[in-house]
Amino acid sequence: MTDREPDDVSGERGQLEPRSNTVRARVGRWPLFGKIAVWAMFSTVVLIVLTQLWGVNIFSRGAMGRTAGPLELVRLALTILGGIGAVGYLVIKYQDRQAGFREEAQRNTEIQLHRQQLTQAEEIEDHRQEEARRARLDAQVAQAIAMLGDRLAASIRIAGVYALADIADQEGGMWRQRVVDILCGYLRTARHDIIRNEETAKVTRVVAADGPVESTILVIIARHLRKRRPVSAGGRHLKLAQDVDDDQLWCDCEIDLHSAVLTEPVNWGGITLTGNIDMRRVHFTQRVTFESAHLAQGVDFESATFEEVDFTRATFVDVANFMDAQFQRAKFSESHFEGDARFQFACFDLSAEFTRVRFDRTANFNHTKFLFSGDFSESNFRGTANFMGVVYEFGLAFTKSVFLGGLELLSSAREPSFFGAQLTRGKVEVWHSSDQATYGPDSSLPSGASWISESQGLP
Repeated sequence: MTDREPDDVSGERGQLEPRSNTVRARVGRWPLFGKIAVWAMFSTVVLIVLTQLWGVNIFSRGAMGRTAGPLELVRLALTILGGIGAVGYLVIKYQDRQAGFREEAQRNTEIQLHRQQLTQAEEIEDHRQEEARRARLDAQVAQAIAMLGDRLAASIRIAGVYALADIADQEGGMWRQRVVDILCGYLRTARHDIIRNEETAKVTRVVAADGPVESTILVIIARHLRKRRPVSAGGRHLKLAQDVDDDQLWCDCEIDLHSAVLTEPVNWGGITLTGNIDMRRVHFTQRVTFESAHLAQGVDFESATFEEVDFTRATFVDVANFMDAQFQRAKFSESHFEGDARFQFACFDLSAEFTRVRFDRTANFNHTKFLFSGDFSESNFRGTANFMGVVYEFGLAFTKSVFLGGLELLSSAREPSFFGAQLTRGKVEVWHSSDQATYGPDSSLPSGASWISESQGLP
């Protein structure tokens, strides 16, 4: 007898398994009566064969010594067939149930496999569509940037601005910040002729050649930063209007305009911005409005130049940095500084209105210059108010102001006005070298002022 190779054996098994599966499948499709009949015939044949093999003759005499009659034979046969049929029925029902379970498991497997295939196909299709969408958007952005960079016609550049805004409005997500970065980057480019004083190097005049495009960008950004919210103005409670839908707002974007030269008026009144603002060294040649603005993150206007700026009723939630900034006219009336207010070395050439302002933390005006006047009447200082080295030509007024966190003031000019002011005992140091007068915890108060304890809080 020759040995068979393992591969040959496995091959024959592979050929036999499909045949057995086919037989089982064909039998599984028989009707239940047919299965019982076949089982009964098979059982009867087996019973007869076994009795013959065991030497038992079912047709011989019974225990009483008599031959079984036809009726008893029929009864015996029916009893045997009934028992065999019952057992067969149970066996067949069990097989049918098992077959049903196998078929159901197979169907579930096929359904699960089909679902997996559909999921994979859907993922592939989604990925393909996303790649196609990104490619389409990249092409649209590139086209809009090319329009914005056109140097022949301002109308083409303006169309590019609107095309970028439409992309941000339609796509949302990261495209909002990307479009804002592109527009701010355009405003930072050199689009002007700057004329400076030869002796002082100060800017005396800016010749603009791109005003319409600049104005369009500033207006579009402002429209996307105005969010519907309640405000108070003159004792009245109003609600700011919203120009775009909620999903088109850019309030969470960051604004980076550092070193830009803006020759158009900037009307950003009523904006809501939760991103940072970087406007260091920005030169504003026209009026700037941030009235009722809500600025939730850091605001940096260090070394910025303003002709006229209005921050009336503005809220600065974080640090507001105006160090070394230059102002012609500035209005901060009724504004609220929740973080530190930093105005060190700033210069106010004309008016500086800080009336009814609330400073929750440090108000730092060290070495600040008020070349005309500075008015802090009815303001509230919760943190330390630093005015060391402050310079003022025509007066500095703290009329009816409240100082809860302490006051430090040193100036070579005449004494500021503290009429009706309230100061915290033990936290006041005021010097001015004109008459060497000093006010502190053990000295008299400035004329018209009174003491207030910290427990009294703000009125």
